[in-house]
Amino acid sequence: MWQRFFLIGLAIILLMVRPIAASDITSAKTAITNLIADNDGLAMLFAEQTIAPIGQDKAYIFVEKDAIRYAIIAVPIKTQINMSQAAEQLCRSRLMAPEAEQVRMSLIAKTDDNRLIKTVLSMWQSSGQVKDAQTTTYKRTDDGAIISICKAASDNISIDFYDVSPAILARAEMMIARQLYDNAAYDNLQSRMQNYINENYTSDAKAYLALAYIKQKQYDEAFALDEKLDHSAILDQWLQAEYQARLDQAIDAYFTTSLKSN
Repeated sequence: MWQRFFLIGLAIILLMVRPIAASDITSAKTAITNLIADNDGLAMLFAEQTIAPIGQDKAYIFVEKDAIRYAIIAVPIKTQINMSQAAEQLCRSRLMAPEAEQVRMSLIAKTDDNRLIKTVLSMWQSSGQVKDAQTTTYKRTDDGAIISICKAASDNISIDFYDVSPAILARAEMMIARQLYDNAAYDNLQSRMQNYINENYTSDAKAYLALAYIKQKQYDEAFALDEKLDHSAILDQWLQAEYQARLDQAIDAYFTTSLKSN
């Protein structure tokens, strides 16, 4: 029955768009509210469900009925960017909403670091799979939104992990370190790795900390750390190669400066 309502809803939505006053075109939440109000099938399907925000300008609503999951996503229309693909990806990801909440609660119990939480959730989201999802996406101009409606069988949702292990947190921390390094945020990288090493004395973290020192020309600190670093224990091959290359450059720069000063 619910599947019938959903399919009817999709057909009606594609044919009917109620004119909306300019004051209604204020948020993605309003767009979903108006959409559901326009369609009896969607109103019945999502009855008593709460529309939730995603960031500052997106929103979604989710429900699971008779082993079928449904989601509606609204994202803003942007002049220079086609947001349809982003809306579809977001919609499919929201079909994993119950598992996402379980992982989020596991994360909150282990850390209050917002950047780490976001990174782990991103890792988790990209590792999950939604098979055979049906998606309909279109522009609702009067609401200033692109709407994506999707559904999938609950059995077609597969998740890599529910509980967040120390190994997952460590992998996420090194991903953050790489992002900071690539963005030349060496102060932040140094501070983050110093704090991380206080509790997790890993070779990869020490290599990133030494790189932060090198990039800021704190050669004495970098060389002192290198003496304690087991190069063969660095797990990330890219990091191992980058570290060795920058260390060699630092040694050359250090001795060149020393010779000039003498």
